[in-house]
Amino acid sequence: MAARLPTGSENVHAMYRSGIGLAGQVAADSLTLMQTKPPGVRKVTNPLPASGAADPESRDSARSNAPLTVVTLDRIVSLDDYGDFARGFAGIGKAQATRLTDGQTDVMLITVASASGDPLTGTSKTISALDSAIRLSRDPSGPSVVIQSFDQVYFDVTATVIVNALYDQDTIIGAVGDAVRKAFAFDRRDFGQSVSAAEVIATMQGSQASTR
Repeated sequence: MAARLPTGSENVHAMYRSGIGLAGQVAADSLTLMQTKPPGVRKVTNPLPASGAADPESRDSARSNAPLTVVTLDRIVSLDDYGDFARGFAGIGKAQATRLTDGQTDVMLITVASASGDPLTGTSKTISALDSAIRLSRDPSGPSVVIQSFDQVYFDVTATVIVNALYDQDTIIGAVGDAVRKAFAFDRRDFGQSVSAAEVIATMQGSQASTR
């Protein structure tokens, strides 16, 4: 049941929730309510969009990420340790470590993506925090570390789908398209993983709609 609020002064109390995951990554100038009211502060806003959030881990994500801290023991030694450490860091959804050299100097390049699958800017607090954490955990005599965001690369698919006359053509084609988009989504691919026509065709032919 609902009823009109009783008359009075300051008799309404609001509850604020922090840490709501990716939904909390609001745009700039969206946060205008204060959780507390310090004396003299009359108005607040966020000049920059919120970033660095992550949703609670799914079961599959927990299975793949939980062992990372056990493997590294919060110490970075090998090439794999750099990638594992970055993937287990809050706000990072995907990471890949690559050792580069010009013949004289080695550089550890760590490519990262946010938990939402979006690129991170060079001024991102998440990258800055990850860089600081890596410096504290790695061997100081090891190669210098460069952390950068990934570049999004898209590809187009043009295909002819022959639909059995017993089935609705729009439904089948829509389902095949959904299967392709799901198979090649951010969380299903590694950085730099190539895409072949054979893989796309196999995905289309293996979709549930095309085999029923």
